[in-house]
Amino acid sequence: MSRPRDPAPPADGDGPRAGAPVRAAGILDAGCASLATFSVGLYATHYFAPELLGAYALFFTAFVLATTVPTQLLFMPAELRGLAAAGRARLRLLEQSLVLGLLPALLPAVACELVALAGTRDVTRGEVLPLTVTSILAATASPLQDHLRRLLHMAGVSWRAAIVSVTQLVVALLVLAVLHLAGAAPGWIPFGALLVANLASGSFALAMTRERRRHAVVVRLDLRDLLRTGRWLLSGGLTPQGAVFVSGLLITQLAGAAAMGFVEAARQVSAPLQVLATGLSATAAPQLMDAGRARDARAGSRVTRHYALVMLALGLPYLALAGADWPLNPLGAIIPAAYQVGGLAALSVVGALAFALTAPPRYELLGAGWERRLMVLESSASGCQAVVSLSAVAAGPYAGPLGVLAQSLARWLLLQPARAHMYARRRPPRGGGPVSLGSRAGRPPAAGPR
Repeated sequence: MSRPRDPAPPADGDGPRAGAPVRAAGILDAGCASLATFSVGLYATHYFAPELLGAYALFFTAFVLATTVPTQLLFMPAELRGLAAAGRARLRLLEQSLVLGLLPALLPAVACELVALAGTRDVTRGEVLPLTVTSILAATASPLQDHLRRLLHMAGVSWRAAIVSVTQLVVALLVLAVLHLAGAAPGWIPFGALLVANLASGSFALAMTRERRRHAVVVRLDLRDLLRTGRWLLSGGLTPQGAVFVSGLLITQLAGAAAMGFVEAARQVSAPLQVLATGLSATAAPQLMDAGRARDARAGSRVTRHYALVMLALGLPYLALAGADWPLNPLGAIIPAAYQVGGLAALSVVGALAFALTAPPRYELLGAGWERRLMVLESSASGCQAVVSLSAVAAGPYAGPLGVLAQSLARWLLLQPARAHMYARRRPPRGGGPVSLGSRAGRPPAAGPR
């Protein structure tokens, strides 16, 4: 059987054959978006006492967990359905997806941040109530803005997504400066800046998609259909973030809020690698999903190799630079708390690099329609992190990055055999364009066991 045709790329050259300019836009987009989050975390790390920093870290893990729910439950399935349209016609999803996604964004934000509030210790309620209010609002706005940016990439206008993220970063920095100079209470500042940045940049993104009304509606979103696919994506995506949240709760309760503060400071040191991984994934993920859909192992391996080489080429020198407090490391002065516990920063960088290197098979399995199998495997890997976090009684803050390393190793050992099995299965029929994953009619016949 001959190899199925690759989907035709959009008019501006995005898609599986995306070139260097599109990859650069993806890295700039994800980089600026991540730097906006990094900047508010850096502010907290620099100005908060260890106990309040630990509380912020717990609220931040709840923030990430809350934003995972609408992303995986509704927005990701909607974006997969959007593959049935071509180019900028995919932007017509917005009228449906933003309305459907508002409530699924709000409810988990409220639930997760209230659990974080209940799990804090060693700080007063007056200090954490502002964190609670602003984190709920920021966790509601963030997944909506992320969805807008991903659709811009899907529509082949990646540089618009990059402009949105640049706007987000600039606004976040301005709000941080204004609130700090105005003498606002510390708890209002980090998530408050992130909230305003998401609202401003999201509004700008909507303004840049006005042309979508010129295109016919190709895809009709059905909520029940989205939820059928989304429940499996959510299970797979929720488990890793849930493990991080549970790990934060355990470290806070077993070792104290200050220990969690040191974990957060070390995580900030590893954040540039997370920014890099997110930027590379912005353009690698669609190519990997296409490879999985077409059962094109050669294409998947090529994209994975490029992703891993860039991560290692930049990650290993970064480890040498930022892993310890020495004269050439500027982070020693910016984030001194990260280096108060010997070796914690280096261990955090190694954990971030290891976790990033295990990401590509996930996208290939998603493209193949193996979301159920992926959910089971990632749930198993994520459980390792929560188990290792129980060592916080003896290991203290080291339990944080050790848990990430344990999860990364388990993820690699589980996903690699699944990837090999998926590519060994019978390929889908010839000549098809993008499929609507999750629908009965749109699944490749070779989806295999899930």
